[in-house]
This record gives sequence, structure tokens and C-alpha cells, in this order.
Amino acid sequence: MALRRNVPLPVVALTLLFVSSCYLAHVMFTVALWTQTSNPNSTVDILKDFGLYLRMYHGKREEYFTMLVPSMKYFWFLPVNLTVVLDDTPEDRKFGEEISAKFPFPTICYDRKFDPKFYHNDGYKLQQLSMFYVEECFNKKYVGFVDTDTLFITSTTPELMFNGSKPIIIGRYGKTRYGWWKGTQKALGKKEVFTCMTYFPVVMKVEHIIELRQYVAKLHQTDFVNVFQNFSSGWHVFSQFGIMCNYVWYYHRDEYQFHAQIRSPKEPWNNVLNAPGRQPVEYYQAHLTREMLHPVPRSSVHFRWDVGYRVPHTIERYFKTGACFSGGFQWCPQQCKTVHPSSLHRELFRFEIPDWSWNRHCIDVQRQHYMNIRANYSEAVKPQILQWCRDVEGTLSHV
Repeated sequence: MALRRNVPLPVVALTLLFVSSCYLAHVMFTVALWTQTSNPNSTVDILKDFGLYLRMYHGKREEYFTMLVPSMKYFWFLPVNLTVVLDDTPEDRKFGEEISAKFPFPTICYDRKFDPKFYHNDGYKLQQLSMFYVEECFNKKYVGFVDTDTLFITSTTPELMFNGSKPIIIGRYGKTRYGWWKGTQKALGKKEVFTCMTYFPVVMKVEHIIELRQYVAKLHQTDFVNVFQNFSSGWHVFSQFGIMCNYVWYYHRDEYQFHAQIRSPKEPWNNVLNAPGRQPVEYYQAHLTREMLHPVPRSSVHFRWDVGYRVPHTIERYFKTGACFSGGFQWCPQQCKTVHPSSLHRELFRFEIPDWSWNRHCIDVQRQHYMNIRANYSEAVKPQILQWCRDVEGTLSHV
């Protein structure tokens, strides 16, 4: 399916949009980024082949504009390549026209119409089915899946998503969540090693998602959509990210950097790992290296599942912590006086409640992340952090 772009805005309107502060920040960094010495395996160079992918519909408008977009304004200083995939309906086409004219100016694609029987006429499952056919609306080598309620909470450096050319995958093991392992086992014919609804953006090589469909179709001797219809029957019985990350764990492990988070260090191994659908204790002991067990920071939280709709003011608290650590302590100290510079930025290590901050290495990992920003991206993130400062307190006379 070809990408469908909306008709460009009039030149005058485009000019006005272009000079907006957040857009200028992205343009300035893009120019600086691509003038650096290029290395085919460097993390920065990989971004030329990377984009974000969001499958949604017009009913998620509020989440999109109150969570994802503002957090990208403050923390996504990288080149913006966002593809928003919508239903091919009048309501979604109207919504697509609206958002394509506003930051972050996404490319709009209208999804093919799958037979509702394949996704049980459930929009939630249709969203997940569409992700398995990502190449129909996406033309980059690496895809980063996000949701409308993804809330970026720190300046998102390339190193949070890639180690050189290897996408970083954060898998959680231990006590199983819901019955997601059932869908993974049905689809792949193998036991689930990790739950991977554990971070955003979930970065994958597009070619591996295509291969995954082919593998599943061959294994079950039928079209992928028929298998999807089977393993998606019921509630909380599969996760598309679990199926994807377990597939690449089994068949493309060397092309990714895996990190494994156990739910809690207090749970004994025999209770945590000898669970239905999961590999036995010996498997984890044999395959999880010390490097894999080392904590890594996340760039975002899944806001609706972390906090919920009833406390939207906490979004501002999340923004404040990330902005202060990303440069606010230096550039607008007055706005950051209630954030302690040596405290643990706990949200970097928490996603949908399960928390990694019990690990004693987290403070060192956090320190390294923000040192990386100061050393390599300080000038790039500065316009966005200053914008946050201004939005909080008004124009800063001392900047």
C-alpha cells in the first residue's frame, strides 16, 4: 500500500509553522546531526533509516494531543519521522488532515481494510494486527512503535534506542503477565522468554517483522491472518510486542541488544521462572549474561497505565523532572529548585508499574545518560528545554 500524504498547506502557512520554536529546534539538530562524520555502524547514522509508527484512530485524539505530542515537543530532539496509520473512514481522514498540518507533522497512511473476522471486530486487536503489516505504511529499515499515550520523559538520545546498529530490546521475565504467553506460544510454537510490552518506542527491523509473518504462516500451513485470528481469540491472551521480540530472540538475537528485567529481586527463582509457557530456570541461567541483566534507562512511560486519566497534572511533574535533568538545572535553575540534582529519576526505570530502580546500578546508569546528553547533545536539546522553561514561567529574561 502506498503512503498517502495530504495536500501541502499554503506557502504562507508553512512559513509560519516553520518558524515555530519546536520545529526550528528539530531542523537545527537535523542539520548538525548529518554534518557529523558518518560511520555505517554508528548509532547516529542509523537514524537515517529509522522512524516512529503510530497506529490509532480519531477517538484517541485527546491522548495524542495531551500526551504524545507535548512530550515530543520537549524531549524528541531527533529528526522527526512519524507515520500515523488511521482507518480509511471519513472521520479518520478528517483527523488525518488536521494532524498532518501540526507538529510533529506526521506522514498519514490509511490502513487497508482487513476482514473484521480476523481481528474479532475489535479495534484494539486491529491496531495490533496492523503492526504485523508495518511495511504497508512505512518505508524505513527500523521502526519504533509508540502509542498515543506514550509520554517521553527525558531527552531521547539515539543511545536509548540503539547500540550501534543494534536495536535495544528490554524484556521482562519472571512472573507472567496476563495470559500473553499463550499467544506467543501459539504463534511461534515456542515458549515465551520475555514479556516485551515494557518500553516505548519498541524498535524492530521491518524485515524481521515480515519474516515473522512468513515463519508463522509456514509453521501453521495457512495465511498469517488466519493464525492471528486463532491466537487473538479471547482477552489478554497475546501481545504483538511479545511475539515480535521473542521471534527475534530465537532467530536474530545477534542483531539486537537484549536487556532482561526481572519483576522483583525478592521473588525466588523457582517461583518466578517455573511458570506455564515460560522457559525453565536452567534456560535463563544459561542464556542471560551479566550485560543483559544490567539496567538501561527508558525514554518514556506508558502514561495511561502508569498513572491513569484522573491525575493529568502529573504530566507536568514528569516533564519537569526530565527537563531539569536534561539541562534545566543550568538554564533555568529557578524552575528546577524543587528537583534535587542527585536524586534518582525513577521513571527512567519504571514502565507500567514494574520498577527496576531496586537495582543498585540505576543511579550510575542515570548519571551516564545525562552525562551523554551534556557531552554530545547539549546544544541540540537546549531549544526544547528552554521552551519548557518559558512555558512554565513565561519568557526568561536571563536567557
